[in-house]
Amino acid sequence: MEEHGLVARAREIGDIMGTRLRALASESPVVGDVRISGVIQGVELVRDKKTKAKFDDARAVSALVTEAGREHGVLLNCQFSHYGNIITMYLPLTSEDAELTTVCNAIEDAARRVEKTFV
Repeated sequence: MEEHGLVARAREIGDIMGTRLRALASESPVVGDVRISGVIQGVELVRDKKTKAKFDDARAVSALVTEAGREHGVLLNCQFSHYGNIITMYLPLTSEDAELTTVCNAIEDAARRVEKTFV
């Protein structure tokens, strides 16, 4: 891991994703929180940012998130049954910047769709 600089790359991935996802959280009424620890990340979706209320139909929200991801060529996993309302990501340490952009685009699109459909 050290020989290939993967620890440093994990930090870089966290920084790149964090910049985009925190900007999304500041703009979107449905992104309640962004949690990042290197390549392990979560984006919390909420019906109401102030109360952190969850959506009434979690499965429909999850399906919409999955659909948006698929259309961008990204597998987005919204673990509503286990964590309530969080898109979880475990990004490869070898992810390239262009791939991270694709993932962020998919998440941003998913948040817009959730906002449009459920808020």
